[in-house]
Amino acid sequence: MQSISRIFRAASSLFCVAALAACTNLAAVRDFTKQSSDLAGYTDTTSFMVSNPHRLLREAPASGDFSPARDNLKAAVDERARHQDSIVRIHDVVAGYMGALAGLAGDKAFSVSSGISKVQGALTASDTFGIKKEAVDAYAGIASKVADWIAEAIQEREVKAMVGKYGDSMDVMLGSLVDVSNAMVRILQEDQKKMVSFNEYYEGGFRRDLGPEQPPPANLGADERRRYEDQMNTARLRREAERVVVMRSNAASAEEQQKAVASAKAAAAGAMSVQAGHAEMRKNIDRLTNEQTSARLQQLAADIHAVLGNLKKLQEATS
Repeated sequence: MQSISRIFRAASSLFCVAALAACTNLAAVRDFTKQSSDLAGYTDTTSFMVSNPHRLLREAPASGDFSPARDNLKAAVDERARHQDSIVRIHDVVAGYMGALAGLAGDKAFSVSSGISKVQGALTASDTFGIKKEAVDAYAGIASKVADWIAEAIQEREVKAMVGKYGDSMDVMLGSLVDVSNAMVRILQEDQKKMVSFNEYYEGGFRRDLGPEQPPPANLGADERRRYEDQMNTARLRREAERVVVMRSNAASAEEQQKAVASAKAAAAGAMSVQAGHAEMRKNIDRLTNEQTSARLQQLAADIHAVLGNLKKLQEATS
């Protein structure tokens, strides 16, 4: 009886050591998938892009020359709001999948079902936002199997099994995340150009040459002359104050748009790193603990971590 007990304790110890070793060996996978989940969960740039037409409309000049720009922005208000859910769902499915893989690789901060509960509804295809039909179909397939996804991952407790079964669909979703991210860069750059044109219009009034000031009429008395000169001085001060206010306001709005574009570019670069890392995992699914594979995943994890740091700094600078 004691012999059996000793054997059981020894087997249990070996199992614990093996489990610990497995988690240690999957450290690169764990780090990469954790960073990927965090990045995919970042949707602040999306929120800014969706609400940006309202900002631009507040700044748009009333001049008839800007009627096409105002009409374009009014249409963008509805279009962006209509597709916001689809964009966020793409982020959610990637965040949920990567979070589940991080949990399987030993990260206790992620449960297998973390984030996956958000995978519901459907995507709407859009050329403007880079949402292709294959992404719509892939998402529908994943959404219909989410319950199985969670159950199988819990049962198998293995990164390889989950990547093997859902890798094809997730490749499509990761490609869609990259497409959407690149589309947001383009859209925000167009918004930035509109803001530049608005600012130039307002600043143009202060650059216009008004010609030399006219001297006071010769028939003015001394008191009237003083009042005239005081009014001229006041007008000059007001114009200069207005110029300073306009320049400061324009600089602030231009900086806001510039940082939004920078955030979108950073997020797009991060999305490409997530896509590359997932491709690396699929290519080396039987060699996830291989030194070369681990080094590649660690580098991509570091790249994504840097992107997240940049996004945080940009967010803090605009808050």
